[in-house]
Amino acid sequence: MLQRCLDSIPRRDDVQIIVVDDKSDPKQVDFNNFPGQNDSHVEIYFTKKGKGAGYARNVGLEHAKGKWVLFADSDDWYLDNLSEMMDKYADFDSDMLIFRQMRVDAVGVIKPNIYDEKFDYALKTGNMEKIIYSYSCPFARFIRKDVINTNSIKFQQVRYSNDVMFSLRVSLAANKIELIDRCLYCVYESENSLARNNKWENYYVRTKVAFDVCSYLKSIGNKYDYYPILWAWYHKLLMSNKAVAFCLFPKLCCVIGLRRVTSLIRESLKKDYPKYFNK
Repeated sequence: MLQRCLDSIPRRDDVQIIVVDDKSDPKQVDFNNFPGQNDSHVEIYFTKKGKGAGYARNVGLEHAKGKWVLFADSDDWYLDNLSEMMDKYADFDSDMLIFRQMRVDAVGVIKPNIYDEKFDYALKTGNMEKIIYSYSCPFARFIRKDVINTNSIKFQQVRYSNDVMFSLRVSLAANKIELIDRCLYCVYESENSLARNNKWENYYVRTKVAFDVCSYLKSIGNKYDYYPILWAWYHKLLMSNKAVAFCLFPKLCCVIGLRRVTSLIRESLKKDYPKYFNK
């Protein structure tokens, strides 16, 4: 899959390709035949921290030299128009260009994409709120590297949602964001991907990341209502592990206020248990 990803990236003198492997299991990875190691266009960095994708992406950023930064997961790939888009948009004065993405499963079936609705809404209305606050994936974007450097933006070193704070901070720091109505990137949705993980540990980490977002927005005086997103993750945690969820409940009340918590619980009951709520 990594080889497929690398094959989708054009080999050009103005393109730097960086691969970071953060302590992969040698039982699963053939390091003697690691993809890209005999490719002069590819730089490979092997790290031994085992801290996940957020850490690996930060290592990649340390070595990135270009004007624009693009990200990819090893099991995804860019579409054939990437080189064309590089030529067309390399000199744009925007701080970030966001393209469409597609999603396919293991047998090649195109899957519904939750980001299409946000993209369509922003294109139709000109309102970028959904892009800035809830378009969290870093893929299918050209991000101006000096925006990242000037604002000291890093990925969180957590197993899930490591890109949420990064995408939010980059979007808030960008003076000009432009949406390009072209599909650039394909996300591969396997059955065992992190996005499909329904274990309580997943919801716990994602809830804590949502706490971080709310706290960050509050610290910079931003009044965007991120609480429904926080509550959505907390509600999933509550359904999967009530003990852990109740341990976080005091923090939930502290972050968003007891009155707001009561309102969100009421809305959830009305939606998920209408008969019980009406009674």
